[in-house]
This record gives sequence, structure tokens and C-alpha cells, in this order.
Amino acid sequence: MAELALLGVTASVAFGFGRLFDDAAWVMPLFLTAMALHGVSAGVRRLGLGIFLQVAAVALTVLLVLGWSVAPDTLRLGLPTGDTFGAFADAIDQAASDYPTARAPTPTTDGFILASILGLALVALMADIAAFSLRAPLQALVPPFTLFTLCSLLGSGEHRITSAVLFVVATLGFTLCVRGIDAERAISWLPGDARRGPDALMRVGGVLISVAAALTLVIGPALPGAADEGLWTWRGGGGDGKRFIMSPLVDIRARLVNQSREVAFVVESPVASYWRMMALDDFDGSTWTVDSRFRPVDGNFRNVPGRPSDTRISHQIKIRSLSSEYLPAAFQPVAIDIPEGEVTWDDHSATLLLDERAGDGFEYIVESVLPDHTAEQLRAISGAVPPSVADRYLQLPPMDPRVADLAAQITAGATTPYDRALLLQDHFRDNFTYSTEIPEGSGEDQIVAFLFEQRQGYCEQFAASYAAMARSVGLPSRVAVGFTEGDQSAARPEFFTVRGEDSHAWPEVWFPGAGWVPFEPTPGRVSPGSEAWTNLSPEADGPSGGETTTPTLPEDATATTLPDDFGEDLFPEMADGAGGGVSDEGDWKGPTVLIWAAAAVAVAVVWVVLISGLALLRRDLRRRRVADHGTARVQVAWTEVVEALARRHAVPRASETYREYAQRAGASLRRHHDELHELAALTTGARYAPGPAADVDVARSIELANRLVRATTERLPLWRRLVGRADPRTVLGARPRRTRQQATVVTTT
Repeated sequence: MAELALLGVTASVAFGFGRLFDDAAWVMPLFLTAMALHGVSAGVRRLGLGIFLQVAAVALTVLLVLGWSVAPDTLRLGLPTGDTFGAFADAIDQAASDYPTARAPTPTTDGFILASILGLALVALMADIAAFSLRAPLQALVPPFTLFTLCSLLGSGEHRITSAVLFVVATLGFTLCVRGIDAERAISWLPGDARRGPDALMRVGGVLISVAAALTLVIGPALPGAADEGLWTWRGGGGDGKRFIMSPLVDIRARLVNQSREVAFVVESPVASYWRMMALDDFDGSTWTVDSRFRPVDGNFRNVPGRPSDTRISHQIKIRSLSSEYLPAAFQPVAIDIPEGEVTWDDHSATLLLDERAGDGFEYIVESVLPDHTAEQLRAISGAVPPSVADRYLQLPPMDPRVADLAAQITAGATTPYDRALLLQDHFRDNFTYSTEIPEGSGEDQIVAFLFEQRQGYCEQFAASYAAMARSVGLPSRVAVGFTEGDQSAARPEFFTVRGEDSHAWPEVWFPGAGWVPFEPTPGRVSPGSEAWTNLSPEADGPSGGETTTPTLPEDATATTLPDDFGEDLFPEMADGAGGGVSDEGDWKGPTVLIWAAAAVAVAVVWVVLISGLALLRRDLRRRRVADHGTARVQVAWTEVVEALARRHAVPRASETYREYAQRAGASLRRHHDELHELAALTTGARYAPGPAADVDVARSIELANRLVRATTERLPLWRRLVGRADPRTVLGARPRRTRQQATVVTTT
């Protein structure tokens, strides 16, 4: 029971990993790791092979689980190959690259699965060795507690109460089992009471743990403040509204390649636009991030710059598979209306942030100011960059000097900041090609390789390289992240279907008096409405293979009123699947989970049947070997009874005779007590008699053994019988080991 309870502790830690991932692909690898590791450890311990062989056996088991979970295509006959270890290295590199910018719940990439399996295996192995080899059960709980706490710190708010209750119940259950073992070892019980004390402890403790868990699940969520945000969060900030936002650049390549046809969201808008989510302004040489201070907003945003002559539009957005806290909107939002939840706003990055991830069906209305510039207006802008802007948007880490030299060379003939920005844009569009067949990333190494070696990439490299080069020539810049306009409905031109393949990043440049102005260095992309200052026209073939359209602004766009029944019926493309709708890749992962669960049940059934069959075969072979030797047949009958009683913790002691063991173990058999004494007497006579046992004694011993084994098994609870049938010890012939206390304690009378 203690071993099963420790498995429960590890399983509860594995369940805590669910707060880190946004789908169920982690379930089977982690739970398989827990079961395999504790199963192998128990088997090695039964065989008495020692800690070093246990570590070796566990390492081999974890290697197999990693191969099956992370790189099954590289296995040969189910075993790892050289390609398998290469896949492991790639997965580790992927995890190291994704971790700085990932935020839970994150996709279950191979790298994160590999790291999770290794972490869980290490913790489970340390706990198992501490609990059962070093006899330090309380110290055994330290590694699982540490990993569970780490998952809680990194994880999302989902299932936090359930995971906490499961972990606490599992640790209390393990502690209770260890306490029961100590009680059984340390106390000399009177005959007939050998199990009463420990059994009572287990029963009462189990009831208390169950009641505590039920009360926690019912009362805990109802306590005041249970659903509120913490007063402090390790991610930064707290009550002052400051939050450190992880870069959404990490999602772009996955959406472009793996989720290209999934519908992220749909928009009803009088004009097309880039649907912007946020802007990244801090570059440390490896990643683009933003350190923002958010404030709650509801209705119109205060302190948002704007001019009376600005053109404003209202547009309504319905989320499908986006699953993000960032709310896309046309740049620049000035007002928002949401049916539920709380929205905060960052003035620096112009980011709308929901208090939780927007799920499928979440919808809201945004009013935005459209960029309205001309080349002449921007070219006429002059003046120094204010220190507050320069400190934030001109900073660059030490970089390869070739980057700044190239930027200076490209903009050498420019006389105004606008001309420098335009020359940089045109250089990328004229000399580089679009491709997603290159490694992801926007750090210095990727920028240098993109500029001087590959000369091809996707929007992440174009936007990041442009922003870095623009800063090197004195242009305040940042990287905006969001989506292009998407597919415009032919029947209802006010509706846009935005998919994963529309994910995009582009640079924005700051000009005195004009604010932030978007540019487009990525070939094949044109920001709707930007033709006046980018000197670009819509192109037929964009990177996603779709057609880029730029509808003109209707005269009544500033007074757009959206219908109250905004929903599925307003999106015929999504309803009938003719060019819209969520693709199969975005379906719920439930069927996969059910398949894995059914497979686990099937494996368990096969295991029980296999072990039971092998146990019966072992019993028959042992009987046949002594079929012609009466004394040995009696001894085998006694051994079978002792093995059955040992599963009820009646382990023989080194100092006991057959009669003494029958006296102690038979106390729990009640009406079969005399039969056990009779078998003990027959076994004693057969062993010490000068000649072979009589045939009548052999027949009687076999009859008594069959009856006692059946009675012993029937008195066990159903779950104990199932565990017994699955216990490999019935095949190996091993019994629970006698401890020093069991070997020396003498029962008093």
C-alpha cells in the first residue's frame, strides 16, 4: 500500500503538469513514466538487487518511455537508435529556445514533454529510494513537493484547486501508510490482535483524509478571495498593474506551419486591417519582449492620443481557436465593449489584455483609430527624438557591427527619417524572399544569418531585422505582432476569416507628431490602408497563397452599428464549411485521450491475465517436479499456503516453527484456524519423519492447502485480490521481506 501511495504522489505531481499545457498530449507520457518507474523500482527491490541496479533499470525504462513518447519514428524494434538520441538533442534545443518566451498554458512540444518526463522521473526515483531503501519517508516527499510547487508557479490558473487537493490527499495517504508500517513493526500485539491496531489506524486515517478532501473541494472555492488575483505574482507586479508579458513571437511559426488552416477568429469590420495584438520593444540580443504597465479599462480609454479629424471604425471580433489573453484589434484601439471578464490596457505597447484566455465563442466590440498619413506629411517631419522615446525604442545590445554598417549603407542617401524607414523597407522587399523552411527565432544569431547568409525567412525575421537596423540609424522602432486581414467574404465583404496562416509580425516606426507608423518589409504583404506612405500596392500572391484585398473606407464607416445577433448565423462561411470553419487540426483532443485510456485499461487487463496465467503455470510446474516425492509434496502444499498468507502481511519469522507460525497467522482465519494447525503438524511430521510421508498425509495436505489458499484469497478485499493477481511476485516466487523487527519480535501470550 505504501508503494501504491507513493505512486499516487507521483501521479498527483504529473497531474499538476496539466496546468502547463493547453492540450492533453502530456497525459500518457507522464503517467506512463510514473507507473513504469515505480513498477520497475518495486521489481528490483523485490529481487534484492540494490540501489545501483535500481537506478540503472530506471534509466533504461525512462529511455524507452522517452523514445516512445518523443521520437517513436526513430525506434527500431521498439528500441532507441542513433537517430533517437539526435531527436532528443533537437527536442532539448527546442525547449531551451522556447522556455524564455513561453507562458502557460503552452503547446505540448516534444522539448517540453522530454523535459517534463526527465523531471518527473528524477523526482520519482529520489522519492522511491528515500522511502523504501533509505527508510526516510518524510524526506521522500521533499522532491515531489518541490516539483509540484514549481508547476504551480509556472502553471496557469486552471485546475489549481483540484491539483492541490489531489497532491495533499496523496501525500497524506502515503504518510498514513508509512505510519501503519511503523505501527505494525514497533508494537507487539496479542494473538488475534496482530492486525487490529494497524488496521484501525488505516481505517480512521483514511476516513479523515477523505472527509478533509471533500470539505476542501466544497468549501475551498467558496471562501472569500479564493477566486481573486494574488497580492503578488512571481511573474512581476501585482496590485500595481505591472505585468511582464511573454513574447507571442513564439507562436507565429507554429501557426504558419502547423495551424495554418485553423480559424483563429472572425471579424465584422467596414474595412480590412492588420489585426494587431501587441508590440515588443525590448531586445536583449536573443528575444524581443515588453515590460508593460497595464490599467483596467471599460468603455473609452482615457489618455489615448488622438485628433478630432481621426477616422474611427467599430469592428466586432469573435474568437475561435486563438486561445490567448491578447485581444486582436485594428490599430489603434480607443474603446472596447466586452460581455464578461476584465480588460486591461498598456499605453506604451497599445495592448489589450484579457484577465484570462479568450476561449471559443468569446466576442467583443472595439473602436479603433485608423492610421491616416501621407508620404508628404511624414517626409516633412523633423526634430530630435525625445529622451523618453530614445531610451525605450533606440536601445540595442552589442551586436555584430555588420548589421549597423548594412543599415547605414542602405540609408546613406536619405535626407529625412521617413526616407530612411522607406529605404529599409524596400531593401528587404527587393532583395529577400519569403520562406518558413528556416529555423525559428529573432535573436542576434538569427538576424545575422538572415541578413548575410540565408537571405530568406518569414515575417519574424523580417520584422526583427528591420527594427534592429532601424534603431541603429536613429529610428525609434518596435516589432508589432498580430494577424493580416484574413480572407474577405465575397458574399458579405464586411466579414473576414482570420486563420493561423495569417499570423504576422511587422515593424512600427515612431515619428514626432505622428506617433507609430507601420511599415511592411515582408515580401508579398501589404498593410491595408498603408499604400499612401509605404508606396506599396496590393499583390496577388502573398506568402500564404491567398489574395490580399484592400477595401476602401465607406462614407459611413465612423457610425458603424453591429447587429445584436452577432454569431454563427452572420458567418455563412463558418456555418457551411465553404472556405471557413475550424479545421480538423483544431478539434478537441478528447477522442485521443479516450483512446489512450482504453489502451491503458487493455494493457492492465492483459497484464493481469498474463501474470495470473504464469502464476498458475509456475504452481503446476512446481507440483509436477515433486509428484513422486511425498515429503516434498507436503512441503510444497505448506509453501503455497504461506505465500497466500504473506499477501495478508503474515510473513514467517526466522525464529518461528511451523506450529508457532500457524498460531500467529491463523488468528485471522477464524474457522479455518484448526485446518492451518493440522497442516502445520503434517508438514512438521513429513519434514522430520525418518521415512517418506504417507500417501494419506500427502492427500490430506494438498486438500488442506487448496482450502486454506481459497479461504485466504476470499477474505481479501476485491481491490487486494486484483492487485494480487497483477503482482509479479506470484510468478517470481518472492515474498515480502522480513524486516529486522519482524525477525526478532516474539509474540507474548
